[in-house]
Amino acid sequence: MRKQPWFILAVVVAALLSLAFFAGACGGDGEEDGDGDGPEPTAADGGAGGEVDVSMTEFAFDLSADSVAAGTVSFNLTNDGTIQHDFLVIKTDEAPDKLPYDDETFQVKIDDVDLIGRVEEALEAGDSGILEFDLDAGSYVLICNIATHYEGGMHSAFTVE
Repeated sequence: MRKQPWFILAVVVAALLSLAFFAGACGGDGEEDGDGDGPEPTAADGGAGGEVDVSMTEFAFDLSADSVAAGTVSFNLTNDGTIQHDFLVIKTDEAPDKLPYDDETFQVKIDDVDLIGRVEEALEAGDSGILEFDLDAGSYVLICNIATHYEGGMHSAFTVE
C-alpha cells in the first residue's frame, strides 16, 4: 500500500518536533554561570577547546581528559555520588592539594585564588549540568569546595595547552 505524501510529511514533522522537544528538555537549566566570585563564563567563540566529562563522587572527580587545547571548554558534570557536590575551575600553578585553605570553614579560600568560574548551585546526587568557559593555555585545578570535600581529596589537576 502506497503512503500519501501528506502522511510522510506528517511523520517527518512529528519526528522533528519530538527531537526539538527532547533537545530542549535536556539543555538549558544545566548551564550555569558564575556567581560573582570570578569572571563569568564566556559563550563559545570558535576556539579549539573540547569537552570533558566529569563524574563527581565521594570524594573524587573522574575526568574523561585531564588536558585540552586552549579555547572553549565544556565540562559535562554528573553527580554520581550520594551527596551534593559543587565544581570550581581555578587557574593556578599550585599543586591541586596546595591551594590556600581555611581550617575554620574547611574550604579553599576563594578570595585568594584566580577563580575562573563555578556552578551556581551545588549539584544534588543524580543531577547533571554543563559549564562552558573560554580557557587560555595554563594550569588549572578543579575542586569541590563544599566543606571538607577539598580536604577529602576532591580536586584534580587540569591542563589547557
